Amino acid sequence: VLNLVLSRRLVNITGPSGMGRSSLAIALCHYIDERKSTMMVGQIYFVRSTVKRKGRSSPIFSLCEQIESTTNKKGTIPTNLDLDETVEIILRALRKTKTLLVFERIELLDGADAQDFKFFLGQILAETKDVHVLISSDKSLGLLQLTGVGEEMYELGPLNFRSTVKLFTFCCPHLQSSHERKELLDLLAPETDIPGDAESGNDEVTEKVKSMLGDGIPARILSAAYQMTVEEFNELKSLRV
Repeated sequence: VLNLVLSRRLVNITGPSGMGRSSLAIALCHYIDERKSTMMVGQIYFVRSTVKRKGRSSPIFSLCEQIESTTNKKGTIPTNLDLDETVEIILRALRKTKTLLVFERIELLDGADAQDFKFFLGQILAETKDVHVLISSDKSLGLLQLTGVGEEMYELGPLNFRSTVKLFTFCCPHLQSSHERKELLDLLAPETDIPGDAESGNDEVTEKVKSMLGDGIPARILSAAYQMTVEEFNELKSLRV
C-alpha cells in the first residue's frame, strides 16, 4: 500500500469497520513523515471525518484550518468563508507543493457533504500536480468520471487463522513472554500444508477458536485479547489439548 500511495494520485483503503483502516492510514503517515526527504513529500495533512458540523463540510474546512496552522497564518483566514472560498484557499496553498492529504472515514459524510467532498477531490486532483490523496472508506467513491484519475482500491479483509492467533497472542495480557506467545500460537494454529487442517480454518475446533478470537477482525481480536478472563483463556488453551 505504501507504493500505491507514493505512485498513485488517489488511493482508497476500503473494508468494513474494525478491519484496521484507520490504523493502517496512521501507520503510513508516520512512516512517510519520518522519511519525507527521501520520499519527496513536503507535508502531510491528516483529516478525520466527523458528523456534520454547523452545516459545513467538515473535512474541507478542517483541512483549511490545518493549512492555516502549518503555514503560520493563524487567524488570517476569515471564519465566515463559504465552501467555494475555502476550496480556493486550499488550492492556492497546495498547487505548487508535494503534499499527501489523508481523509479518514469518508463514509460518515452523507447528502450534500458527500457530494461536495467528491467535487473537492476532483478539483484537488485536476488543479495540482504533486498532491496525492489517501482516503479510507467502506466502499469506492466512484470518482473517475469527476476527476479523470483512477481510484486505486486497497481492500482490507479478515486476517487468516494463524495471523488472527498471532495478533491475539501479541496483545493478550495472560501471556508474559515471547516463549509463551509462540507456544500458544503453535498450539492453536500449527503450521502445516495439509488441506483442511487448522491453518485452513475448516475444522470444528478451528472455527471455535476463530469465534472466541473475533473471527479475524482486528478490532474484535484486540477486544478479545484484553477482555478475556482467566477462565476463558484456559478454555481456549484446552481446545487443542
